[in-house]
Amino acid sequence: MVRSDVDEDEDRGELVELVPSADGALDVRSRLTVPEVSEDDYPPLATVRGRGLGFVLLRYGDGYEILALGHRGTPSESGPAPGELRQLYRLGLADDTLLVQDRQGRHVLALTLGYRGIRIRPLGPEPPPPEFTDEGSAPRASGHIPRLGPPFYCGSPGRTDLEKVQLIADRMRRSGSEVVYRDFEEAHGDDVGIMVLACFAGKQTAPEDPAWADRVRELARRDPSHPGAVMLAAEEAAQRGAWEEVFDHLDPVDPTDLDENRRRHYHHLLGLALLHLGQPAEALAVLERADREMSLCGLPALIELARLLSGPSGSEEPGRSGVCQLVTMIRQADRALEAGDDEAARAALERPLLWQACELQSAARLAEIYLRNPEADRFRKRQALAFFRNVYDPGNGSTYLSLSGLGWETSRLDEVAERARVWLAEPARC
Repeated sequence: MVRSDVDEDEDRGELVELVPSADGALDVRSRLTVPEVSEDDYPPLATVRGRGLGFVLLRYGDGYEILALGHRGTPSESGPAPGELRQLYRLGLADDTLLVQDRQGRHVLALTLGYRGIRIRPLGPEPPPPEFTDEGSAPRASGHIPRLGPPFYCGSPGRTDLEKVQLIADRMRRSGSEVVYRDFEEAHGDDVGIMVLACFAGKQTAPEDPAWADRVRELARRDPSHPGAVMLAAEEAAQRGAWEEVFDHLDPVDPTDLDENRRRHYHHLLGLALLHLGQPAEALAVLERADREMSLCGLPALIELARLLSGPSGSEEPGRSGVCQLVTMIRQADRALEAGDDEAARAALERPLLWQACELQSAARLAEIYLRNPEADRFRKRQALAFFRNVYDPGNGSTYLSLSGLGWETSRLDEVAERARVWLAEPARC
């Protein structure tokens, strides 16, 4: 399995599987496009010889993800199972990671360097199990606690449009995004489709430019029926956390009018909006229609969350998933708080997963429990209150389960944060 460099028109993120033919030459048996890999990227790639297995190491944000590729079915020692080359699974890793392949091409290992040292994971057709330190721990992988907001990695246009976007972006890097966008307005202002591509290019070259949001909203006002303009407007609203606006933008859209990439992004944004609007059953139906295979946006974990939130409180089966355990912990703590049992609520929350997930709602509840108890251990109280205030800092990008009865209102969070600030400002006493 290799990265294709055969044809410039087919080079974008394409992997090909080569097999020997009868005359000894190498023939292409199957191809697979990986949307996250751009034409200038050459991510680490390792293969298992003769078994139709390959592994690509992708980096996004502060984490890594291993994309396992192969054939549907179980490979054997004699060769791969028949069928098209497809994604088998994705493995999220929060720590620095290397792919290692032996000289004979028989084994592939993932080496991760974390705070506990080097961890070695043999890679095969099935994903390795998540790692835990105890029953309350989270897997050592960021993908198990889903993002409920930006950044979004699945919003790129399809291949044909993306090539046009790259050409516009290159021009913007040379001349400045504002100058190029103004030129496009003068030449193509009546063509919303072209202006949508210019907006995509501007987002790539100057993502912090405040003018981007104004341009997106203007295009959606200019042609509210254009799917590209509507999708950009929905993403801009999602960036602000305006989930009702996201829903209003996307509800009239027919996803069959979108290319594959935008269709995945449509289901992702609409599912998130429904989750935030307290409709987990509807969100589950939408998210399950998304193509989960080539996406870095953690859709499987979002689907698991929507499925869990759709069920009645008290019927959780935590299993091994980090998000299942986190929701279960919050619900158990809420039931204990309603019953007046603060100690049971503290015991439900104060577990390794809470500190690893950095999730706002669970941190707020733990802070509230410690603030209620003047006799609590001062070190643990200070730790819990400082942790909550750090998680509540908007600049930290914390996970936020403000969903289906789990979310405390902003006014209540602000009140807990202020009480925590006052307590932490008091002189430390031995």
